[in-house]
Amino acid sequence: MVALLALGVIMVGAAWLRLTHLDTLPADLHGDMASYGLQAREYLSGREWRIFREGWANIPAVGYFPSIASMALFGDNLLGLNMGAALGGLLSLLGFCLLLWRLFGRPGLALLATAILAITIPHIHFSRIAAYIDPWPWSLWAALFLVDGLLARRTFSLALAGVLLALGGQMYYAGRVVFLILAVSVAYLWLFHRAWLTGRGRGLLLFALGFLVAVGPAAVYFARHFDILMERSRVVFCSTPTS
Repeated sequence: MVALLALGVIMVGAAWLRLTHLDTLPADLHGDMASYGLQAREYLSGREWRIFREGWANIPAVGYFPSIASMALFGDNLLGLNMGAALGGLLSLLGFCLLLWRLFGRPGLALLATAILAITIPHIHFSRIAAYIDPWPWSLWAALFLVDGLLARRTFSLALAGVLLALGGQMYYAGRVVFLILAVSVAYLWLFHRAWLTGRGRGLLLFALGFLVAVGPAAVYFARHFDILMERSRVVFCSTPTS
């Protein structure tokens, strides 16, 4: 009970840091954020309706859904645009706390880490501007349900983890690093904690199925237009430097 109360206090404080003057701070509106808002307006106005394709900057159209939803609920303006990031930031904090709590079984550790993250300037900043934080609520909650599914052999948790992971991977580019993290984590578990994986074939199959269902027809589209999906990665990868 005390731990839950402490978590509530942390979340209230985090909400104040992320929601206060959300329509005026930061004062600068970067072109990326503006482009997210304009793309969301295309869907809200009905001028665009296709969801299994790329949007602005070749980001999958699903990646704009948080901005579309927040502008539909909170206003077709800067407040509505930034609200999606603020709520995403809060959800990422909650998912981060519950992930550590479930993984290590130590609420004090989880609360301390979450409190530190809640007042970290980069997290506050990216929780107040659209786009960049979008992948992390999905990915952190996917990690939470993946850990829960492996520890407790819950097939539903594993299936839900697959769905959330697929959605997070279709958000802003930074979310794609989670696939590398997942691959390294699976290799680590196979080498050093194989008991986490053995006897969970059905659950892992549902994890993969959930992933495929969430990607949906977009998988076919981007398989045919893989160069579009990877265009930004080719620009920023260290292995492909540009002059």
